[in-house]
Amino acid sequence: RLHRLRLLQMRALLAPPQGVVPTPINTRMSAKYHHRPAAGPKLHGLKLPNILLANVNRVTNKFDELETVIRMESIGLACITESWLDDSISSDFSHINGYVCFRHDRQDGRQGGGVMCFVRDDIPCVHLEQLESPNNESLWLLFRGTRMPRSVSHLALGVIYHPPKAD
Repeated sequence: RLHRLRLLQMRALLAPPQGVVPTPINTRMSAKYHHRPAAGPKLHGLKLPNILLANVNRVTNKFDELETVIRMESIGLACITESWLDDSISSDFSHINGYVCFRHDRQDGRQGGGVMCFVRDDIPCVHLEQLESPNNESLWLLFRGTRMPRSVSHLALGVIYHPPKAD
């Protein structure tokens, strides 16, 4: 009984607020999955880009592999944490044809950290620098998809890295 009660409490905590309909970020099913997703609400033509989130732990030695994944999977937004980039590495290094690169490098002199985001150039996007601070490793973008419902005209995307020993 106690187990069932806790299960019901967890479901109540994880349930979306009343009137909010959860929508998937990526509606494509990979061929490796053999089950069908549960029938959900109609999306009425809502088209969201494929989003990749990866902690790469130093992008300099993995850049070719990252670019290949972004292209092969038709990624619209690639959010990267622990880029390990700093001012000594030019923006030319992190250039991918057909993508705009936004980056926020760690600025306190310590090695590691940093975030970056590659946005396909056909996705309208604005960098929200006013939300960023040199004290934290975050990058904020505001984008508007090509077919968004009236109730959701823009989406804000935050790429945040919280180091393990940070306060």
